[in-house]
Amino acid sequence: MTPRYKGFRGGYRFRRFRGAPAPERISFGIPDLLVMPLVDLKGKPIPALVKAGQQVRAGQILASDDASLSSPVCAPASGVVRAVAKDGRVLTIASDGSADWTLLEPRYPNWRSTAPEKLQEALYLSGITGFPEGGIPTIFHSSVIGPGDVEHIIVEAVYADVYSPRLGVLLAGAVEKFASGLALLGRMLPKSSSTVIIDRSERALGAELRAALAGGARLIEAASRYPLDHEAILLPAVLGGRFANGYRAIHHGVLVLDVQTVIQVHEAVVEGRPAIERTVALAGTGFARNIHLDARLGTPLEAIAKKYLAPGIESRIVINSPIRGEAVLDLGRPLDARIRLLAALPEGHRGQFMSFARPGFRADSYTPTFAASFLPLSKNLGTNLQGEERACISCGFCGDVCPARIMPQLLHRFVKRDVIDELILRYRIVDCIDCNLCTYVCPSKIPVAALIREGKTRLAAEGLEDSTPPVPRGVLKGV
Repeated sequence: MTPRYKGFRGGYRFRRFRGAPAPERISFGIPDLLVMPLVDLKGKPIPALVKAGQQVRAGQILASDDASLSSPVCAPASGVVRAVAKDGRVLTIASDGSADWTLLEPRYPNWRSTAPEKLQEALYLSGITGFPEGGIPTIFHSSVIGPGDVEHIIVEAVYADVYSPRLGVLLAGAVEKFASGLALLGRMLPKSSSTVIIDRSERALGAELRAALAGGARLIEAASRYPLDHEAILLPAVLGGRFANGYRAIHHGVLVLDVQTVIQVHEAVVEGRPAIERTVALAGTGFARNIHLDARLGTPLEAIAKKYLAPGIESRIVINSPIRGEAVLDLGRPLDARIRLLAALPEGHRGQFMSFARPGFRADSYTPTFAASFLPLSKNLGTNLQGEERACISCGFCGDVCPARIMPQLLHRFVKRDVIDELILRYRIVDCIDCNLCTYVCPSKIPVAALIREGKTRLAAEGLEDSTPPVPRGVLKGV
C-alpha cells in the first residue's frame, strides 16, 4: 500500500487567529521543583527505584517495571528526591539548578549495523518509548503491541487546529536528526513503512525534508483542516480504509508520532542524550508572549503560567487544542511528553449585549456573515460563546463539518428527548470522534458535542454499546 493523502469530508479551516505561536524559541530553565508521574499505560503505579533524600542526576532512571506495560521514567534534572507519594504514583525532585545530564548507555553511533533488539533496548532505557499514546513497541513491555505488529509509522506535523507549534522551530538545525531518527525507527520496526505529513504552506521546509529522507520515507504535503490531526481522520486520509471506533492507531498497527519524538529517538540512541526536555508552544491572547519554550519534563504548569500569563487577564489554560483539548484544573500538573501546546484563552463570563448586531471584525463564523470572513483581520478566541443558547434552526452546519459523517443535528435532539435506544445506534452515535466541531459552528450555541457525549455515556450505562466486531489489529478495513 502506497500512502497518499486522500482527504476527508467535512472539517473546518481556522484562519488568522490572534495569539498564534511566533517563530521564537527560548529556554525556560530549570525550575526549583519537578513532579514526575510514575504510572504505566494502564494508569497503575510503577515501582520507584529511588527514595526520599536520595541524590539523583538528570537522565537517571527513577522508576521501572519490565513486567508491566510501561517504560522507565528518567529524572528530568539533577537534585534530591523530595518525596515519593504514598500511593507510589508521583515523585518530586528538588533540583539543584544545574543543566547537566548523564550520558545514556548503551548508545549506537553506528546504528545501521546494530541489531534491532539492541536499538530497542537503548530506546527503552531512555524512556522515550513511553512518550506516545500506546507506547513505542520494543522487545520489552513498552506498548500494547509488539515490534513485528507495526505496519506503518506516521509523523503528523499539520496545522489543522486553531494553534499549532511551528514546524520550522521544531526542525531548526535538526532536519538530519529527524531523518536519522525516522530511519532508526524503521530498522527497529522492520515490517513498517514511514510517512511524514506536513502542512502545504511549508513548501521550502518540505523540499529540505524530502532531500533528507532520501526516499526512505514518503512525504505528504496537505492543505490542513481540522481535525486532520485526529487519529480517526488521519489514518483513513493517509492510508485509506476505515478506522475502528473505540480503538487507537496503535491497535491498527500504526505508530503515530510527533516531530520532537523522532528527533529525540536519534539523540537518545545515537548521541546518548536523555529525553528530559520538550518544546511546548504558548498560544492564545491570555499569554503575554506567544513563543516556544524548551522546558524540562516535570515542570509544573503553574511555573510557566506565573511567568508568561498576561497580567490583568483571567484566562483558562487548555492543553494542545482549544477545540477538543483538556482544560487545566490544577496548575500543579507537570509538563509531560504529550503536551505540545498550551493555549491561554481569556475567560468570558457574560454574553455581549446585542452581539447579533455587531459587525464581527474580530469574530469567527462558519458563514460569511461577519466582517472577519472577508476582511484580512486577525480573529479573537476566548471562552465566551458570544450569546445565549437558542432553539435549533436546522441549518445543518454541524452535519456539513462533521468529519465522522454522522448527523449531529438529529442526534443531539434524540438525547435531549431521552431517546437512548437502538435508534441512535442506527444513526451511528458511537462513531462520533469528539472533535467538538459541531458545537463550534452552531449559530444557536447548542452544546451539540456535549449532548452526543452524554448519549454515548448513557448507552454504555444501559448496555447498548455498538456490537460491531472490532477491526483486526494491524488492518484498516475497506469501507
